[in-house]
Amino acid sequence: MDCHGVVPQEFLTLTEVRIGPKREHLSAHRVVRIQPYKGLLILELEGFTHRAALASVGQTVWVDRSQLPPLEEGEYYWQDLVGLRLVTEEGEQQGTVEGVMATGSNEVLICRCKGGEILVPFIDDVVVRVDLDQGMVVIRPLDQWM
Repeated sequence: MDCHGVVPQEFLTLTEVRIGPKREHLSAHRVVRIQPYKGLLILELEGFTHRAALASVGQTVWVDRSQLPPLEEGEYYWQDLVGLRLVTEEGEQQGTVEGVMATGSNEVLICRCKGGEILVPFIDDVVVRVDLDQGMVVIRPLDQWM
């Protein structure tokens, strides 16, 4: 299991996960044991056989948000950023956040914009604020940081 957006240590108390290709087709599994391994997590799931594990390759492991720790002010789970509109301080629509990736120093928003894809560093010098209620990430004008 590769942890997208949450430090693996925060997963060590999970009691249940859901596995499937889409949210509509999930199977629930009780977590028996979690073992960190080289930045990943190895999960032992009740009744989950080797054959079931092989059949699940490439599927997504979903976690109910109630099992995740609360976040501090200004912290966001990656899932909450995906789908937000990307807007400059001046209100100019730039595009939509399609994903988030980790780099060695900071996270980067993967955004689909008019001219194609742009990568937006998720740092204070670029991101002014995240407004989940308004569904947007406000950034400084592109010419100030690109």
